[in-house]
Amino acid sequence: MTDGQGAVSDHTLAQLKALRTRAPDGSLTETPIPTLRELIERTQAQTPLLLELKDPRFAQRPAAEQLAQLLQRHNMVERSAIVSFHPEYVATVEAVAPAIPTGNITLWNPLPTGRAQLLGPLWPLLYLNPLYVAWAHWLGKVVCPLDPTPEPRIGYYRRLRVDALLADNPGRVLHRLER
Repeated sequence: MTDGQGAVSDHTLAQLKALRTRAPDGSLTETPIPTLRELIERTQAQTPLLLELKDPRFAQRPAAEQLAQLLQRHNMVERSAIVSFHPEYVATVEAVAPAIPTGNITLWNPLPTGRAQLLGPLWPLLYLNPLYVAWAHWLGKVVCPLDPTPEPRIGYYRRLRVDALLADNPGRVLHRLER
C-alpha cells in the first residue's frame, strides 16, 4: 500500500509519514499515510470505518482505551467496527468500550461462533459449510467473508445472502455487482 517495507510497528510516525501511498492502479501518490485521527477529520467523521487490529499492543488495555477514546471523541462509535484475526485484541476493546461493534476474522472455523457481531470467515469456509450465513443470521450476526478477489464468487455470495465482503479491491467488486 506504500513505497515502504516492514512492519508498521518497526517505524516511527515520522518515518511512516515520509512514505507515499499507492493509488488503486499501483502508482505512487504524494499523499502521506494518514493517522486514524487525520482520516476521521478528513472525512468529517461521516465515513464508516472497519478497523482491523493487527498490533499485539491491542491485547493490552492502554491501546484499547486510546482507540476507544479517539472513536468516542469523534462520535464514531456507531459508525465503526473493530475486527481482527486475534480474538484477544477484540476482547480487550470490548472490555473497554462494549458499545463499539466487533468482529472476528477466521481462517479455519466453519461455524459462526463467538460473541462478535461481525464474522469474517475465509471464503472457502462458506463452501465447507453452506449453512454458515443462514445460521449466523439466525444468531443475529453479520457475515462478511474474507475474500481478496471475490469476483468469481459474487453469484454464490448473493445466493447465500452475505452482508458484505472483505476484498482487496472494492471498486472492482462494485463494478462486478453492477454488471
